[in-house]
Amino acid sequence: MPNVPTLDKNRTIECDFCKFKVIKLLGLGGFGAVYLVEEINKKSKYAVKTELMHGKKRFDVKSKDQCFSDNTSWKIAEQTLEALEAFHSAGFVHRDIKPHNYTIGGHC
Repeated sequence: MPNVPTLDKNRTIECDFCKFKVIKLLGLGGFGAVYLVEEINKKSKYAVKTELMHGKKRFDVKSKDQCFSDNTSWKIAEQTLEALEAFHSAGFVHRDIKPHNYTIGGHC
């Protein structure tokens, strides 16, 4: 079984617009872990998936002395903004956007 991030029962998950309480683990496997959570204020229930991202980190691709080309840098920025837009449109906020959290590769 792959190493999967776990969430303890009754743990509170906070985002900018609401808080969720972990109710229980629904499933665990190669896909990650899926938890039933409840929005604390509205009592609405949702499923939350956690998984480790496998792929090269952005800083593993280039050493400190190397730089991406302007074209590659713009493409990374464009893809990042498109992903964030989709994430925000789904009602989520990341809260920890930084280059060390990027992964690169087809199997991320």
